Amino acid sequence: MAQITGKGTTIGFGTTTTWSPKYISIGGLSPSREDLKTTHLATANNYETYKPGDFVEGGDVSLECFWEPENGLPPITAAAETITMTYADTGAATIVFSGYVKAFSIMEAVNDALLRMSLTLKVAAAPTYTA
Repeated sequence: MAQITGKGTTIGFGTTTTWSPKYISIGGLSPSREDLKTTHLATANNYETYKPGDFVEGGDVSLECFWEPENGLPPITAAAETITMTYADTGAATIVFSGYVKAFSIMEAVNDALLRMSLTLKVAAAPTYTA
């Protein structure tokens, strides 16, 4: 399979239509699950032992975009909505999940540089991948 770039990748919010920045970078998903410690007083070899937890934490997705003040601010108070990440160079593969804006930060203004903003999305439910 050929290597692909992120060029043309988009992210769309299902119900938020009034805020649509120009993204510089869109982070990937980072699900994880807990390690449940099974070590007890008779555990051999003095090694901690574990088993995987039952629940997967959806994680966060980091975004960076240009901040255009006339575009307003991200929907920090909105309820969870359908978020779609589309990877254009793959023939339009998508990852769809329920999520919301967890945090954002307007980055410092620097002479001769465009204003930027960083965002963190919370993945609120299991994602669906379509090739």
